Amino acid sequence: MTSDEQAGGDKGRGAVRGKLSTDAQDKIGEKLRGMYETVATEPVPEKFLDLLKSLEEAEQGQKRDDE
Repeated sequence: MTSDEQAGGDKGRGAVRGKLSTDAQDKIGEKLRGMYETVATEPVPEKFLDLLKSLEEAEQGQKRDDE
């Protein structure tokens, strides 16, 4: 017996496992968009801004060394 047969799969009859209805996909999409919007509107933490500034300064210093 194959692992598909053990899991209830049936390749020979065109069965599709794991397919979600359009309604379920829409609900998941709405939740994901809501979660993304919440995260996207949060301010960038100061620690990340400091890190980006340090990286930018290091990159500028390297460019000067290359000239």
